[in-house]
Amino acid sequence: MLGGTVLVAAIVLIIVQGSTGDVNNTLTTTSNRYMDSIGDKQQALRDEYLLKYKVPEGCIYGNPVCGNNQNCSVANNSCYVRANATPNGCVYSNPGCPSGYYCSANNYCLPA
Repeated sequence: MLGGTVLVAAIVLIIVQGSTGDVNNTLTTTSNRYMDSIGDKQQALRDEYLLKYKVPEGCIYGNPVCGNNQNCSVANNSCYVRANATPNGCVYSNPGCPSGYYCSANNYCLPA
C-alpha cells in the first residue's frame, strides 16, 4: 500500500512538472508579446504628440525667437536686423564696459 502511494505521488509530480514547464513557456511568450505591444503603442503616442503639439519652426511661431535689434519678417518667417540699429553688446560699445572690466570675445564685460 505504501509503495502504491509513493508511485502515485511520483506520477503526480512528473505530470505537474511537465505542465509547469509548458505554463512557463507560454507565460514567457505572452509576456514578450505584451511588452512588444506596449513599445509599439508608446512610439505611436510619442509620434501623435509631436504631430499635435510641436511648435513649427520660424520666428512667427517664436521658434526661434528673434534676438536683440531684430524683427520677425512675416513674409518669409525669418529674423532680420532693423535698419539704423546698433547691435547690443560691448563689442559694439552698446553698452560699453565700465572701468575695471574688459570686453570678451563672447561680447560680455568681464572683470579685468
